[in-house]
Amino acid sequence: MLDFCAIKIKRMLMASSTDFKNLWKRYQKEGVSKFISHVRAKFKLAADIAKDEEAAWFVEQIGRLYLIEAECLMRRLTLGEIRKRRNKSDVSEILKGLRKQVLELQQDKRCHYGKMMETALAYMLNGWDDLLKYHHWGDYTIDNMVAERAIRPFAVSRNNSLHFSSEEGVNVAMTFYTIIETAKMYLSDIKGYLIHVFRELLSGNKNYEMLIPSGISV
Repeated sequence: MLDFCAIKIKRMLMASSTDFKNLWKRYQKEGVSKFISHVRAKFKLAADIAKDEEAAWFVEQIGRLYLIEAECLMRRLTLGEIRKRRNKSDVSEILKGLRKQVLELQQDKRCHYGKMMETALAYMLNGWDDLLKYHHWGDYTIDNMVAERAIRPFAVSRNNSLHFSSEEGVNVAMTFYTIIETAKMYLSDIKGYLIHVFRELLSGNKNYEMLIPSGISV
């Protein structure tokens, strides 16, 4: 039963997007190395340590973007809906305002900033195209905190991986890790979700897209 469920769920995750392989290639080709969170962290340092008032403004504006992301999570929007929300006028205005302010500050020869502020401004402007990828895609996140948190269980339990016994055992574990950590992003009742999915799979439900964590509520 364990292997059966693992195989079924693995197929479910793979089938949730018919373009999975193409999407993965696209991620590799257009991989994001800079996130809005990295920009915020640099301006936060400039604001807290260097007491730069201009830096505090950037932190405040980026905070508005995070509020919109929180709204998407609270409303449980699909990837397509998230993309539409990110392309509404309020988000576009915030992003335009950020870039405009960076350009104005860098071009103003009368102003002199500390090293932290200069680093934050240069980082944001030089990586602007990369930073905007989250704005254009619904499946890019505004930061990589989710990814960092998601791999923590793998690191904590790496000693257990010595006892998987076979490649098949590793694949089964990988499948369940993927499901559990993905479900934790969207749901509070993980056990209820798994019970529901197992019942649906055993009853012959092949609507995999509606069974993935982002498409269900339990």
